[in-house]
This record gives sequence, C-alpha cells and structure tokens, in this order.
Amino acid sequence: MNEYVDHFQKVLSFLREHQNLVDCHLVDFITDNLWEKCLPEKLRLQLQETKLTNYLKNKRMQDDIGTELHNFLKCAKSLAMDACPFLLELKDIPAFLSDHCNIKLHPNEGNNNKGKFEFMKNKKRHEVEILAGIISKLSQLNSSIVIDIGAGKGYLSTYISENYGIPVLAIDSSKTCHNGSLKRQQLMRKKNAQSTSLVHYLVHHVNENTDYFKLIKENCPNYEQWSNVILTGLHTCGSLSLAILRTFINSEQIKSLCVVSCCYHLTQECLNGQYEFSKNARMLAQQSMERISKKEESLSPSLFYRAVLQVLLQSMGKSEIRIGRGAPLKNFPTYAIWALKKIGIHSEEIPSEKELEDLYTNYIELEWKMNIFQLLRVYMGSVLEAAIQLERVIYLQQSKQCSKAAIVQLFNPVLSPRCYAIIALK
Repeated sequence: MNEYVDHFQKVLSFLREHQNLVDCHLVDFITDNLWEKCLPEKLRLQLQETKLTNYLKNKRMQDDIGTELHNFLKCAKSLAMDACPFLLELKDIPAFLSDHCNIKLHPNEGNNNKGKFEFMKNKKRHEVEILAGIISKLSQLNSSIVIDIGAGKGYLSTYISENYGIPVLAIDSSKTCHNGSLKRQQLMRKKNAQSTSLVHYLVHHVNENTDYFKLIKENCPNYEQWSNVILTGLHTCGSLSLAILRTFINSEQIKSLCVVSCCYHLTQECLNGQYEFSKNARMLAQQSMERISKKEESLSPSLFYRAVLQVLLQSMGKSEIRIGRGAPLKNFPTYAIWALKKIGIHSEEIPSEKELEDLYTNYIELEWKMNIFQLLRVYMGSVLEAAIQLERVIYLQQSKQCSKAAIVQLFNPVLSPRCYAIIALK
C-alpha cells in the first residue's frame, strides 16, 4: 500500500505548488492575466525569452528547451499515472490474481462466438474486448454473476455473456439506453439465430445504498449462486464510480471489482474527505496528453477566440456566460458574431466586423502564450488524473475489506483516454 501512498503524496505536493495553474479557467487568460498570475516567475521569464516559436512541431516540448521548463515537464511526467512504478499492465493480471487461483483460459474462451462485435465502433470494440477478458479471469475466482453498472446499450454485457458464458445483470438509469440495449439484443438474436440470452437488462438508478442482491433475485430468478458477485463498469460517469467503490467495501457478497471511471468533472467529492479539487481542475483531468501529442495541427483557434471574446463580454457586463460548441472558426469576427447572437445579444449591440477584427488584433500577440500555457495545463491534467485514481485505490486498501487492490492500464490511451481500471479482490 505504501507505494501508492508515497506517489500520491508527491502528486498532491506538486499540485499544491501549481494550484493556480490547475484551478484557473482558460477563458480568463486575458481578462485575469493568467500568464502572470499562474506561472512561476522563473518559468514565465524563460518562456518569454525563447517564445518557443517552434513548439507546435513537437507537442511534447523537448526537455532541452531550458532549465525551468525541463524541470517542470520532468516532474509532471514523473507524477503522471503512467509513470507510477506500481501501475499494472494487462500482462501483470495473472500474477496479481495468482494468490487466489491458478488463472487459465475460461472454459468458453476461444469458442466460435469469440470476437463478435456487432454494432460496435472501433473504440468500443477495443475497450469491450479487453475489459471482458479481465472479467472472465475474475470469474474464475468464484462462480459468479456480473453486475454491469452504467451498462448503456449493453455492449460489454453482451460480449461477456456470449463469449465467456457468464450471466450478467446490466443496469442503466437511462430508459433510452435500456430500449437501445433491448433493440440491439433482438437484432443480435435474429442475426445469430439465438433463442435465449444470459443478459438481463434493468432500468434502475443506483447509488451506494443499492441492494444489488434484491435486484438479482428479482431479475435473474434462475440464478441461484448470487453470493459471489463481480461488480464492473466501463466508463462509469462522475459520482457513479464512487458509489461502486463504496458498495464494494460495504457488501460481503461482492467478491471482486473492476471499474473504469470517466467524467471526473461531474463530482467534487473525494472518498477520504481530506482534499477537494475544483471543477476546473477536474475538467483539466479529462484532457489527454496522448491525443494532443498525436495530432500534428495546432490547438483549436476557438480557445484563443473565446479568451478574446471574454474581453468583450466583460465590457458588456456578461462575463459569466457559457458559449458551448459548434461555433464557426473561419475568423474571429465570424466566431464572435455567432457567439453573441447565440447568447441573445441584439444585432444593434453587436460590434461591427471591423471593430471585432481590431479587438482581435489588439491581443493577437498573446496567442502563442496562451497555446503554451494550455499545453502546460494539459501536462498538469495527467497529474490530476493520477491524484484521482490513486486516492480511490488507497481508499480501497485502507478499508481493510479487500485483500488486493491495484490500478491497471487497460486501453490504448490514444484510442481511449480514460484507460485506467481499478481492480480489487476480497
């Protein structure tokens, strides 16, 4: 356990040191002078001296650019989740489970149904195949039924049942998703000439007090061995992940857990109650350094357009405005006119294209600063995600209710940025 605690404390220390950088909102870059407010003086001055005019050629900003930047990036990279020395990979799973049983192929693994991905896109296929394989290995620990929380349209549930012969109770709070899962099940049955399914779909809003065993009895009446349950979720949203972890700790019948979280920004709650991240910080944790690094183009011009627009909105007394997505990006005047109309500004109050162009020109020299500033924040986002994941696995370990708990990188982070799972056993 100490290995995670040590890394977690280093992460928190780094985040506190750069708290202004992670808590700020990028739309305020110009109006709140975030360049001066959020960056350490030595780093800021070094960046101003070099201007990093070629930074777009390599989004990872090589370490030979200067001492202060080198130190910042080196520390951020060393504290990201993928740099934690105790992060597990897929190949480590058999050893992780070895104390509980001798992992081998599931009896149904490799059957003729293996590899069916009807009605899935590539990203979902990648995620479902890997997570289902982990669930199949967990099922070897006990005779199990799987509860798939936030099951959506049932991609994971169906794949687990058809390829590994494991019964699944698929729960989602959305009636629309429930109807979609039933429709997909009917289509697959028709296509594959199936008469029965091991998946039972249920619309239910779950929380940490949900009685899953009552739901199993009511919805899976033919399943008697319900005392050994695997709890899982693929990209469980916001506070749903926390509810799943608490349920695992508080229930004797749930023997194993494998959950992949997402949407950190939809909850400010922490399991240990000892710290709290702002919504801006949690939004930043959603950023993907891997995806940004993979792209060859510059950051979207909408980021700088929005910051310039904030200057105008503030002068109108309307700074607390959310613009949203979908704006045209041909040029700043086009963007600004669209945005102002969207928020209900009358045409006579909207500045002319010439005035808008002049406003943009007044601040264009700040664009390179803002682009670099945002890239530095994205590096911090990786550290924030590490803090969130580490706090959760430490919570499980300190509860003393489980014999093992670990963080595993399951997915390709470019294809699926929320790639980390927490696995725990009792």
